[in-house]
Amino acid sequence: MVKVIAFCTRYVDVSQLEILKEAQKSPDIKVVGVDRGAHYLANKGYAMDLAVGDFDSVSEEEFEQLKTNSQEMIILPCEKDETDSEAALDAIMKRWPDAESYFLYGALGGRLDHSLNNLWLVLQERFWSIRGRLHLIDDKNVVSFLEPGHHELVAREEMTYFSLISFGAVKGVNLSQCKYTLKNFSSDFPRSFISNEFLPEFLHAVVDFEEGLFIFIQSKD
Repeated sequence: MVKVIAFCTRYVDVSQLEILKEAQKSPDIKVVGVDRGAHYLANKGYAMDLAVGDFDSVSEEEFEQLKTNSQEMIILPCEKDETDSEAALDAIMKRWPDAESYFLYGALGGRLDHSLNNLWLVLQERFWSIRGRLHLIDDKNVVSFLEPGHHELVAREEMTYFSLISFGAVKGVNLSQCKYTLKNFSSDFPRSFISNEFLPEFLHAVVDFEEGLFIFIQSKD
């Protein structure tokens, strides 16, 4: 199954570099650079399946390097009605609609308005079909999105805590096999359940709910 990894920043940590190295050898991992992230990847010599951005701050030499390292480029206008991340995710969806997972690196941190906008991508109707497969990742957090149903939450390595934050009303929430539990919880307003912990005696925590949409955050200090 195809996985898509998109880099929205020029700051990439070691774990992400390992993913990039794996991607260079696997045709099932598609690499996308978004604006400054694309520039970073090209500068480091990584091949990209797609580069998206306005690239208004790159030199002519750097632009040629981007073209050399990208199978496809989408050049956006500097003034537009969506962010580079939105445009990139839309392009990714159209090219790989059946991908198993979509990972956005560098979509959090930095400017708060951009971080919030990236968290709220899943509220746009055009992205509804992939929100259960979308993950936002930085060096301290992994963010996923949970739709109604049954979910087994598996702890990632070194991720001690997890939090659940609803976008709006939720109904019939049950949370078990973790330090803090819920039973048939409902709310007409957004609610957050912060700094829960996985238990060593269980392989995963379990959450199921009838209505609503949750942000699921795994994090470390």
